[in-house]
Amino acid sequence: MCEYYGVRIDELLGRRRPARIAFPRMVGMYLSREATSYPLQTIGKMFNRHHTAIIHGHATIEDYMDIYPEIDMSVNYLKKCVPAKMQNKVDYIPPAFLPYENCN
Repeated sequence: MCEYYGVRIDELLGRRRPARIAFPRMVGMYLSREATSYPLQTIGKMFNRHHTAIIHGHATIEDYMDIYPEIDMSVNYLKKCVPAKMQNKVDYIPPAFLPYENCN
C-alpha cells in the first residue's frame, strides 16, 4: 500500500494531515478494518489514532468508493493484494501496516 500511494510508513503513522498522506492513511484504516478481526482500539493503536478516527476513515472511504469509480477500483485492487489469510478475517496484520516493514 505504501508503494502504491508513494508514502512512507512513518508518514502514515505520523500526525501530519496533508491530503497526500491522509487519504492513503484512511485507505489503510479501511483495509485494516475490512481484512482483520481486530477491534477498533487495536487498529487505532496501529495508526496512532483514536478509535473514532478509524470509524471516520472507514466511512469516508466507503462513501468515496460509492461516488468515485476510480477510488473503488484502486481500493478493490489493494484488497486483492491482501494475502488470502487476511481475506478470511484471521488475526493478521499485513507487513505494510507494521512500522518500517516493506516501505521506504
